[in-house]
Amino acid sequence: MTDLNQMFPLNGDEAALIEQAGAIYRCPKDADGKRLGPIAGLSSTHPWDTDGEMSYVSDLYINTGMLDRWPHLIDSFAKRLSAKIAEAGLRWEIRGGYFVAAPMGGIQLNAFLARQMEAQVAYTEKAGKRFQFRRCLPPEESAKVIICEDVITSAQTVGQVIQEVEKSGAEVLAICTIVNRSVLYKFSNVPIISLVDLLGDVYSQDDPYVKDDVDGGNVVWAPKEVWQDMLSVMEAHGGRS
Repeated sequence: MTDLNQMFPLNGDEAALIEQAGAIYRCPKDADGKRLGPIAGLSSTHPWDTDGEMSYVSDLYINTGMLDRWPHLIDSFAKRLSAKIAEAGLRWEIRGGYFVAAPMGGIQLNAFLARQMEAQVAYTEKAGKRFQFRRCLPPEESAKVIICEDVITSAQTVGQVIQEVEKSGAEVLAICTIVNRSVLYKFSNVPIISLVDLLGDVYSQDDPYVKDDVDGGNVVWAPKEVWQDMLSVMEAHGGRS
C-alpha cells in the first residue's frame, strides 16, 4: 500500500513535490548545451495567431495531470495557497465569494480552495475559441472572485476568464496558481498568487534559440499524450539537465 504522507510530505518543498509526482519535463542537454531530447509545445499561442497554430515552445513542461492523480497533494497545495491568499489580505473579502476555474487543469484545485476559504465555485467552459459560463451561472454583480489555474504560462486562458467574470459585474481580486510561468502577459491590477515561480524559458517558434529544433521536427506538440516517453528521455540522460 502506498504511504501518501511519505511520498508527499505535507511540509515538503512545492517544487520538489511537483517533480516527485513526475509532473516536470526538462529537456536534457550535454555539457555544451546541445539538446539531447525534444522541446515541448505549449498550449499557449501567439496573441496575433487567430488559427491557434503558433504555439510557444519550451525546454520545460509542467504536466499537472500528474498532480491531479493525488488529491492528497492538491489538497496540500490548496491549503498553502489559502495561507498566501490570507497573507495578501483577501481572507475575508473572498469568504462567500467565488473561485472560478477553466477546465480541466484548475477544477480540483478550485474546489479544494473554495472549501478552505468558505467560498463558492464556478467554472467556465470552452465555446469555440473562447471560455464562457455555460453549465453554471456566472458570479453575481459585485461578487468577489479569485481566478484559479494549475499553471499560468501566457495567461491567455486567465485573461478570457477575467473578461467573462467582469461581464457579470463581479470583481476579480487575484489569480492563484500552483506554478506561475507568466512573463508574456501581466495584469497590473490583478496580482498573481503562486506556490512556485518558474519564469522565462518560453519561446516563439522563430526564436533563434529554438528555430533549428522547430524546423528539424525536434518538438513534441502534445507532450501529455506521450508523457511516459518524455520522462524516459530524461531518465536516459540522467534524469535532469
